[in-house]
Amino acid sequence: MAYAALALAIFVWGLEYPLMKSATAALGPLGTGAVMFSGATLILGLQLGMRGEFRRARLPDHRVFGQMLLIGLIGFFLNVAALLAMRLTSVTNVATLARTDILFSLVLAALFFHEAIERTAWFALPLMLGGICLLTGIFTTPFGMGSVGDGLVLLSAFLVALNAFLIRHVTQRADPSLVGFVNTGVNSILFLTAILVLSPRGEALPALGVAFRHPVALVLGGLAALFFMSYYVALRTLPVWKVRLLMLLIPVVAAVAGWIWLSEAITMVKALGMALVCAGAAGVILVKHMAQLSKNTQPVGKTTCKAM
Repeated sequence: MAYAALALAIFVWGLEYPLMKSATAALGPLGTGAVMFSGATLILGLQLGMRGEFRRARLPDHRVFGQMLLIGLIGFFLNVAALLAMRLTSVTNVATLARTDILFSLVLAALFFHEAIERTAWFALPLMLGGICLLTGIFTTPFGMGSVGDGLVLLSAFLVALNAFLIRHVTQRADPSLVGFVNTGVNSILFLTAILVLSPRGEALPALGVAFRHPVALVLGGLAALFFMSYYVALRTLPVWKVRLLMLLIPVVAAVAGWIWLSEAITMVKALGMALVCAGAAGVILVKHMAQLSKNTQPVGKTTCKAM
């Protein structure tokens, strides 16, 4: 169940990349974020209401609710840091440094959250990161470090890893959809506020009217709701480092979606990168399960008893 939920989250988020490219070209990042998170909040809220999760007896205590608000605030700041970084550094640097969330996850898991890290992770990590480098063209594009934008990408990556551990902790005590509802609700409010504050006088409401009628942005809201539901279920069950490592499959899905919908070419180098990422993911998932299967299918030793 957990791996199925994670696979759904990876598939949905991969589909969102080409759609976000289209929506942000028309609405800008703030408009796209406002519609996407507002739509996700509405869908998650309706789903929770139909299941009766808003009844007082089923709601978590104020401490857990406070932790959910913290997750939403961290989510907003990591999104803002990533958006600002896109304006201050190269796309190559963003694509490369954003992957450091995997390293942050492994460090946090080992030093602070005491998650057992399987040995296969240390073999799969360089394989998958190498595949990402081929897929994003990092090896063939100049790479320079040291700008403020690079620091913002690293900050965003660290917050992604930290938020994943907080989500795992909170989803042990609250419905994953409720955690997602609060997270998207906080982001929705803050993105809407940013538009109202930053837009020229008299232009905010017309801009929001256009944004909330944009079909692609509305579809993104539905996909975001599905992502949060499935991603949080996976985080509640699987180790955070494993979830974040397997999320490296998202660029593979995005590349295929871009090829289908945007006619973006997949070169031999990109195809090799996709193969490496998939091979690393297969190693993480299959090695342990094959070992367990082999252990379970070993013949039980015969026992003998002597006649008395």
